[in-house]
Amino acid sequence: MKSVESFDGVSIVYDVSGDDHADSGTIVFIHGWTCNRAHWVEQVREFSSQYRTIAIDLAGHGDSTLGRTDYSMPSFGLDVVTVLDQEGVDRAALVGHSMGGMVILHAARLLDGRVAGIVGADTLKYLRNDPGGSDGFQAVQLEAMISNYASAVSGLVASMFAADTPDGLKNMITDGMIATPQEVGIGAMRGMAEDIALYETTRALGVPK
Repeated sequence: MKSVESFDGVSIVYDVSGDDHADSGTIVFIHGWTCNRAHWVEQVREFSSQYRTIAIDLAGHGDSTLGRTDYSMPSFGLDVVTVLDQEGVDRAALVGHSMGGMVILHAARLLDGRVAGIVGADTLKYLRNDPGGSDGFQAVQLEAMISNYASAVSGLVASMFAADTPDGLKNMITDGMIATPQEVGIGAMRGMAEDIALYETTRALGVPK
């Protein structure tokens, strides 16, 4: 486990594996909303046998610290850049799950030519057809969370699993997501709801995706 101070003083915790394969390339894993780096354990185990892998806890998630006033997608993108700068990564593939897909778009914009490609996992489903504003998917979820956070989060998390998801995996992910502080959950959901220029951001990226 390593850590680095992000642009606003928040401590960002991350893991590096397969450092001896750094010459083969670096893969960076970014978790989804209220998730954490531990949710990538199987992917890290698989890919670190051939590549250097970096799994990051975004601000307020997992072992990273609180204290951010704006849990926006651009601020999370800066967390990614900070880690890559700390590790001296010149070029990497960015992998983002769910909210992490939005984060890697902003990170790729900031990293420019240092990105070999971006890979989304269960993400950006509403890139072109989300109505946005108060009717957007994240905005609706945000209103529900403001009204009753515990109930809204429990219902949302429960809906994310397939019927055959192993109980151990389901419990590990559920416990981690529900344990994420309310200020982070609401702040990050608000950040997603307000990130309305994603399609243009994606179009402007000159990297494989």
